[in-house]
Parts: sequence; C-alpha cells; structure tokens
Amino acid sequence: VLRKIMGKKQKEKIPKEREKFLDRCKQNNIDIKKAQEIFDMMEKFAEYGFNKSHSTAYAYIAFQTAYLKYYYPKYFILESLNNDIGNKENAKKYIEEALKFGIDIMPPDINKSELFFTLENDNKIRFGLLAIEGIGKAIVNSIAKTKKEYNEFKDLFDFLDKVDKSTVNIAAALNLVKAGCFDSIPIPGDSRNEALSYITKYYEQNKKQNSKAASKKNANLDHQILLLFTNKQTKQEEKKAAKVEHSKIKINNPPLETTQNDKIEQEEKMLGVSIENIKTYKDIFGQIQFLDSLNDSHEANNGEKFVIFGIIKDKPKEHDIKNNKKIMYATCYTPKEIINLTIFDDKIQHDINQITSEQDKRLLKITCEANTYKNKKSYIVRKIEKIDINKQLNAVLLTIDFEKQKNPDESLKNIKDIIDFQVRNQTHRLLFLIKNQDKR
Repeated sequence: VLRKIMGKKQKEKIPKEREKFLDRCKQNNIDIKKAQEIFDMMEKFAEYGFNKSHSTAYAYIAFQTAYLKYYYPKYFILESLNNDIGNKENAKKYIEEALKFGIDIMPPDINKSELFFTLENDNKIRFGLLAIEGIGKAIVNSIAKTKKEYNEFKDLFDFLDKVDKSTVNIAAALNLVKAGCFDSIPIPGDSRNEALSYITKYYEQNKKQNSKAASKKNANLDHQILLLFTNKQTKQEEKKAAKVEHSKIKINNPPLETTQNDKIEQEEKMLGVSIENIKTYKDIFGQIQFLDSLNDSHEANNGEKFVIFGIIKDKPKEHDIKNNKKIMYATCYTPKEIINLTIFDDKIQHDINQITSEQDKRLLKITCEANTYKNKKSYIVRKIEKIDINKQLNAVLLTIDFEKQKNPDESLKNIKDIIDFQVRNQTHRLLFLIKNQDKR
C-alpha cells in the first residue's frame, strides 16, 4: 500500500502511512529516530526517483531514435509503421514524416503488397494489406496462398474466382477495392464504385449457386456414397458448380462514376490517409519545387509577417469563441513542411471553407503572422490568395547571394546571358531571389 501511495504521489495519504510504518518499526524493536530517517528518505525518493529513472531511459531512447531517424529515415519510418500497423492515426503521422524526407508512399496493391509495409526501390514504402480497415492476418494469408499458387491476379474477375471466399468474404473484398488495391489491374467499368457494385452482385450470385449445389448434394444419396470413394473428382465438380459466370452479372451502363473525392473519402476511411491526396500534392509540388526557397516560416520571429505557398489539407476545424465569433484551425502542406494555421478573420474563414469544399486542391499564397503563446509558435493567417499554377508559376527561380560572390560584375554578366537566352528561346519566365545583407 505504501509503495502504491508513493508511486502515485498521493501526498494526502502519506501521514497516515507514516504512523503505521513507525508503529510497526517500534513493534520490531527498531529505533524510532532511525525509523523516521528511513521513512523520510523513502518519501523524498518517491518525489524524484521514479521520474528521474524514467527521464534517463526516455532520453537514451530519444537519442537512439533521433539518430536512426536522421541517418536511416526510410528504415526508421518503415519499422514505425509496422510497429503500429492498424493504428490509422499514427500511420498518418508517420506518412507525413516520410513525405518530409522525400520518401514516396505507394498505395496497397493486390499483387505487390505483403502482410506488412515493405521497402521498395528508390526510396519507396509500399502499404501492407494488414493496414487496411477490416483486413486481418487470416485474409492476407489466404490471398498470399492463392498468389503463390497462381502467381499474380490478372484482373478483379480473376481474383474473385481464385480466392477462398469463405475467408475473403464480401466485406473484405469491398474494403480492398476502397483502399485502391485493384487500381493497377483491370476492374469493371474502370471505376471503384462500379467494382463495388459488381462485387456485391458476384457474392450474391456465388451464395445462390453454393446453396443450390448443397441442396442437390444432400438430396442425392448416391452422391454422398460416391464422395467417400472419389473425393478428388467430386471436389472438382463442386468447384465447377460453385464458379460464378461473370457474363451473367450485368455491369451498369454507363458504369458508376468514381470521383477524386470518392477516392479520397474511401482511402481515408480504409487507410487513415488518402494516397490520392498524396498524389495530388506531389503532382502540384513537382511543378513548383522552387517555392520551398520562398517559404520562410521557420525564420519568422514573433509578430513578423511572412508568405508561404501550399495547400490547405482537408476540412478545417472550427470552435466558438467570445462575441459569437469563431476560431478556425487548418493544416497547410508546403513542399517540405506541414504548418498548422490559425484563422480569426470571418472572410478568410469563408474563403478557406469554400476552397476545401471544392473537388480540386488549390495552391495558395498565404500571408501569415508569427505568434508565440505559452512558448508555442502559431501562424495567424492575414491574407489568402489562389494561385493558377499554369499561368503564374511557369517560372524558373534563380537565387543570388551577392555577398558570397567573389566577382559581382561577372555574376551580373551571367544573369544578362541567361535572360538573353530565355528571351530568344521563349522558354520560361524568370523569378530572381536576390539576397543582400540578410534581406530578400
């Protein structure tokens, strides 16, 4: 009891336990003064001993993990994902870290994915099937066994015909489609929603055919006797009888459409993160790599304004504050970091809600003000502008630091030559970032 009280820091109960301790010491002929010293020592140790030992252990682990993350990021993130596989909230954090390190996250694939996350060539991590909502080890092992027997699945029809449908049930098949596992092979109507409709009809048809086969089997006594002697042949007949004829299942005309928002919603529910979103960010940021040089949020001091270029991720969160006002929190993805934004202005809140409700992701130019509250830095949005990538960002960035130039005149001549070349060939517009005396 005493150990528990001290461990949980229940100071109000310690005086009562002190009395008990001293009484017991007295009964065992232990000097009362010595007993008090012992109890005082235990009480003092309880204040810091537990925390100190833990802080030392945690500091050591923090050092080890920081070292691994810095020098071996892809292996560190891979093992972190596998250690927490099935935890979608943590998977989302690890994937965001992977993107910062330039590691590509590949979607789950019915032919390429294994049980856990795996490392592929060129800094890529492939989703493991076990990370998908509702997909357990038994299902993955059954799929792996079928793949080992037949190599790979050619299309969705091939998958449905070959897998053990008593293990890979309709719910599992639907979740695999929603997670994007079949995006790399042909599916009905080339649409996830059409594939979901088809699978539902397929399993219904399969259930009916199995039911008919079972009824016929039970009604025929000769068949039962035959089963004892020709087990192999009978099983082949059962398999043939239970096979669904795909031609009898009608595909919707026109096929059910699958929008980008449908894919994002499905993947976030199944995986905790949308691979479709990641693709969108990558495609956009691939066109604007130079913007990373313009994002200087980490350099801004308290009260200073700065500009970032990025994408507002998902629907922002809103909370009521004083005077019937609202405060909004939004997550902004930039080429190399994720920034949490705070919005007080009603018009900007309305604009952000409108942007995030649109189907396509918009690149934004955001003017922020750095603010520190309780030692935590936040970024208050003061202005927001939509960017047309094709019209406004078809540019090449040249960063020039004249303080580091040994021969500024030669540098200016080089700039002139570059401009002349661009004008003659009409290739790109130029965006110069001139650095001089720590000003841009």
